[in-house]
Amino acid sequence: MLPWICMGGAVVVSVVMAHELDQKFAPGRGLCIVFGLFLFFLSVTVIDRYVAPIPPFKMPESRTVREELEDEVSRDAIYGVLKERDARAYELVVGLLYSLRYENGDEDAVMDRVNDILMKAFDDGLYRATDAALVRFVEYKLREMADLSAYHDGFCYGPLWDEGEGATRGGDISEETRAYFREVFVAVMAHSVGPGKLPSEELYDEAMVPVDEMMYARFGEEVRVFIQPDIYVRDAENRARYCVIMRGYYETILEQPPDRAGMIMRWLYRPWRDRH
Repeated sequence: MLPWICMGGAVVVSVVMAHELDQKFAPGRGLCIVFGLFLFFLSVTVIDRYVAPIPPFKMPESRTVREELEDEVSRDAIYGVLKERDARAYELVVGLLYSLRYENGDEDAVMDRVNDILMKAFDDGLYRATDAALVRFVEYKLREMADLSAYHDGFCYGPLWDEGEGATRGGDISEETRAYFREVFVAVMAHSVGPGKLPSEELYDEAMVPVDEMMYARFGEEVRVFIQPDIYVRDAENRARYCVIMRGYYETILEQPPDRAGMIMRWLYRPWRDRH
């Protein structure tokens, strides 16, 4: 602080002395300016050597376009939590968005790739998420199935779409449901900690006992449609009924205590490498 105060004083003194020179001797404005500058730089030299060292002045470093884009992207809650939990995936996303904005990248191809990266990070985080976050994911699945069912004549299960059918990013999922998924994404990623601890198959089977009992009490032998859809789902009516049973399955999981619901979901969404 002291060097800058002294330099301020040097400016004032230099201006005053140059003005006095002009008033008394009238040598011309140019000469007065030169005298003022000389006096100022002389004062700065004296201050720097004998009073307090003056820190070198540095121009602020200009930020790159990519750095500015990264800041902009990280303010989005989804990308922000991705940056915290999966830095490599985040860098890939920023690179793709950079190519879209500044290198005329193909929008559909870029956004498909971005969504693939986000969903892979989400899937990898599911089995490591807290029970509370997994319960919210179950709630999302129910909303998603309700939207798909309303849009696709009662059907809501992707693996059984006929050719040319399928969910889109358009009208089949409501804005409210997509907004809720954003919240779920952040909750799952933010609460995915450590390597995760999968329940044993025995614990999973034990947790499923009340779920199975409730499903059979509600749907009876129709549960076989849910267990073996490739065999029993043959027409539009079967498909719609399958969706009802699947929604009942998630509703039943949601009725369980959070620790049991979390255990079931953690097992169902475990990584493929742990399924053998």
